[in-house]
Amino acid sequence: KGAEPRIKCGVTKEGFQVNDARVAQLLAVAAGEQRAQRPDAAAAYLEQVVAIAPAHPQAWNSLGTLALGRGDSVRARDAFARAAEADPGEPVLWLNLARASRELGDDAGELAALDRILGIDARHFAALLRKAALFQRTGEDARAALHFGQAGMVAPPADQLTPEFQ
Repeated sequence: KGAEPRIKCGVTKEGFQVNDARVAQLLAVAAGEQRAQRPDAAAAYLEQVVAIAPAHPQAWNSLGTLALGRGDSVRARDAFARAAEADPGEPVLWLNLARASRELGDDAGELAALDRILGIDARHFAALLRKAALFQRTGEDARAALHFGQAGMVAPPADQLTPEFQ
């Protein structure tokens, strides 16, 4: 009988590869709990994942999403920060961090996260739009107009926009 396949799941804080089928199993169970509308159970499984693989961006991102769902923006921001730190090249993680920062009224944190996205992809539509909204909210109308214009130039066709951006 052959060895059980091992699934690449991230890098530990010590820098070692975590190829642990247990992590994959815990993620699958957590996803099932989320689909079944049991966020506390999902969070418990995700906490086990980050105990095994402390730099697992998917688990941290899911924990952040669950925290936002509970209205715990502080915990969400912390989890999203861990996710973005674990996978700094993934724009969606920075976008989530920007959202949690915005919900906490942390304009500087939101701007820093949006700037990280634009450092990865200068034409990232959602980041440009959110940055424009941030500048508008803070009374920086000229900067807002500039970023709204840039977002308009890279916007996908209207029928491809998510409801959030329509």
